[in-house]
Amino acid sequence: MAKKGRKPAKEPSESSLDSPPGVTVSFLGLTFGPVRPRAASPFNDSAESPDTVVFLSGDDVEFYLSKIILSIASPLFRSIIASKGNIAPHIRFTRENVDGHPAIRVQENSTILDALFRFIYPFENPVFEAPLTQCTPLKLPFRLIGPIHDAAQKYGLEQVCNDLLLTASSIVRSTASSTSALFIVLGYGVACRLNLGYDLKKTAAYNSLRLPLNISPFEALDGEGVSNADIISFDNYHKQTYQACYNLLAVDPSDAYATGFPDAYAYFLACSHCAGVPSEEALNSKSQIRGSAARWWQVYTTKALEVLRRAPLSPEIFHPGFLKPMYQEAQKCKSCAEVVHWKWSNMYSLLIQLIPNEVNEVVLNVNRRESELDEEVN
Repeated sequence: MAKKGRKPAKEPSESSLDSPPGVTVSFLGLTFGPVRPRAASPFNDSAESPDTVVFLSGDDVEFYLSKIILSIASPLFRSIIASKGNIAPHIRFTRENVDGHPAIRVQENSTILDALFRFIYPFENPVFEAPLTQCTPLKLPFRLIGPIHDAAQKYGLEQVCNDLLLTASSIVRSTASSTSALFIVLGYGVACRLNLGYDLKKTAAYNSLRLPLNISPFEALDGEGVSNADIISFDNYHKQTYQACYNLLAVDPSDAYATGFPDAYAYFLACSHCAGVPSEEALNSKSQIRGSAARWWQVYTTKALEVLRRAPLSPEIFHPGFLKPMYQEAQKCKSCAEVVHWKWSNMYSLLIQLIPNEVNEVVLNVNRRESELDEEVN
C-alpha cells in the first residue's frame, strides 16, 4: 500500500522513446557526463569492430550498427558512411566520433530510427497498433507509420517503404472492426499522408461513421502530416452523410409525412389516431392531405437523427434499449400498440439496407492519384 502523500508512479508514455534522459556518472567525487544513452538491443553493442558505425539520433541516442547491413540495405547509407559531406539536399548529417567509432548524426529521433533499423536488420519487425499508453521497440502506435515511411523514403529504403505501405493498407481495412473512433480517424490520416489511394481513404472515412468522435477531426489529425484540405474533406463527408440520413428519416414538419420513403412505406407508417392533426397550412392547401406518420415513428426518427448526427452509421439506433421509448409511445395508441412490433420488424429490415446504401452514395472529395483519375476517364 502506498504511503500517504506519496505520488503514484507515472506510467510511461508514447514519448518515452523520443526523449531519453541523459545520464550523469559520478566516481570518487568527480562527475563525468552527461553520458549519452544507447538504443535498445541489438543496437547497443559497442564491441570493437571495423564493421561498426554509430548513428546519433536527433534526440542524442547512440545506435551501434553494421556498415555492411546498412550498405546492402541502401546505396544512400553506403554513401553516407563513406562520404565526408552531405550527399543530397534532403539528407543532412554531421560527423562525430564516439568511443573511437565513426559517428553520424542524423535528424530523425530515436523512435523513428529504431523502427527503421529493425526493418533493415534480419529481426522481427515492429507492429503498429491503436493509440498506446506505452510503446516499446516492437510495439508502436499506428500514427508513427507515416514518419517512419518518410524516413525510409528519405534514405532510399524501397523495400521498407513497400512493407510499410502494405502494413498501413491492411490496418486501414481492419478499422471496420475497431472500437476506437480515434484509431479509425488516424487510419484516415495515415491513408492521406501515405497517399494510399481513394478507396482506402474512403474506407477509413466510411468506417469512422460507426462511432462518435469526441473531438473534432481538426484536433484528432493535428500534427499528423495531413493537409487541411483532406481534413476539411473528412469533416464535410461526415456532414454530408448525416444529411443523407436526415433526408431518409425526417418527417415533413407540416403534416408529419415520412418524405424519405416511397408512398407505400409512408402510408404503412401512418396512423390517423395518434399522428396528430395536420398543421393549418396543410389543411388549407389544395393538395390532398397525406397520411401522417404514427407518433411512435416520429419519436424513433427524432431520437435516431440525434445519434446519427454524431455517427451516421451508428448501430445504436437498432439496439433494444434505444427502441424502448418508441414502444412506450406506441402503447399510448390502441391502433399502434397492436401492430408496432410487426411494423418495426419490416422497417428494421428496410433501414439496415437503406441507410448504408444512402451513405455509400456520398463522395469523399480528396485528392486522387493520377492513375486513379486516368481509370475514371477510361
